[in-house]
Amino acid sequence: MLRKTQVIVLATLLPLLGCSRTEPSASSVDFSKETTGSATAPRTPISVDSFEGAALLLPRNGEVPGWMLKTAPQRFQAGNLFEAINGGADRFLAYGFQELARATYEPRGIAYGEEVAIELYQMSSPLAAFGIFSLEATSCDPPEEAPGPGCSRRSDRVIYQGSVFLKLTTYADSPAARLELTRLAQATLGRVPGEASLPVAFSRFPEDVEGKPTHRAYLADSVQIDIPGLGDAYRVDYETDTGRFGLYLHSLADGATAVTQFAAAHKTLVADAGSPSQPLPGVGDEAILVSTPDGVTFLFRQGADLGGGTGLKDVPAASEAARKLAASLARQPTAPPAPGQQPAAGDDAAAPEGRLPPTAGTSQPAPAEPHPATTPPATTPGTALPARP
Repeated sequence: MLRKTQVIVLATLLPLLGCSRTEPSASSVDFSKETTGSATAPRTPISVDSFEGAALLLPRNGEVPGWMLKTAPQRFQAGNLFEAINGGADRFLAYGFQELARATYEPRGIAYGEEVAIELYQMSSPLAAFGIFSLEATSCDPPEEAPGPGCSRRSDRVIYQGSVFLKLTTYADSPAARLELTRLAQATLGRVPGEASLPVAFSRFPEDVEGKPTHRAYLADSVQIDIPGLGDAYRVDYETDTGRFGLYLHSLADGATAVTQFAAAHKTLVADAGSPSQPLPGVGDEAILVSTPDGVTFLFRQGADLGGGTGLKDVPAASEAARKLAASLARQPTAPPAPGQQPAAGDDAAAPEGRLPPTAGTSQPAPAEPHPATTPPATTPGTALPARP
């Protein structure tokens, strides 16, 4: 009799303890039967409504074999980006940030045991996406150690494609980690429209200067400080036996605007360096040199182009680099597209050089077939991105 009383009491208390069963709604996907090995792992259903905005481009739950969503994707706009990347939001905003979609994936039934976080930044243009990528793509691993798209830095990978900047992060440094980052990256890129095209402005930089090109970047005025006052500029870094120097290009709308910009940049550069400038004859329409603690800096105007260089070891080296940059610009006088006006991906006539082999992309988000890691086809030396210092 006592046993029957206990059963009745427990049956009465179960609904009060929250143990009643609730069926998932029609707008959710039920992953309560996902398995790891031979064990069943109950999970909270993730609504299909979670994949909106930039999150539409993220891999779905279980789309990549061995990977499941840990939580529903999060989305951030300009007004609350600081909540997602406190301390780093300013430079994204400077480049034309639109939306961030972020999700964490956990391994299921595979040898690799660490989570992977995917951050997908929708930027305003392909040039903006490249600009953010160029700031992040430093100290990259050699491609033979980290095959796949983008710049790999052991435990993370950064990539740009179309108007999207993508970052994947895990917590291990191993071949298995780099393989899984590649698989998840390729699944994501399969939904991203466009290609990873090197901005055409880089074809105007000289190839006959001393040193090997090691990195290419597009710098927004609010985040670049190497030549104060230069404005939005393209930069190529060169490595020599004695160190590294950078060359810069900022193309203005017309010569009159360039005259005004040069005068302002000259004034700011001298004030920042704390030393006077000296003329640099025979280069462009007007040119100057300034000595700084980090080497010699040059600045010149040639038509509607402003050219510059930093980190040169001495005046002769700076003078030679300035003349070669000016000569290269004169050979290719066509100004590059303004920010936000990059040639459309696929327009081979508009961007004949610097094109990376396309990664699968569609004009509309569509399911991507998972595929194993591959090494991108080789590209012409000196034009391939991402650069691997």
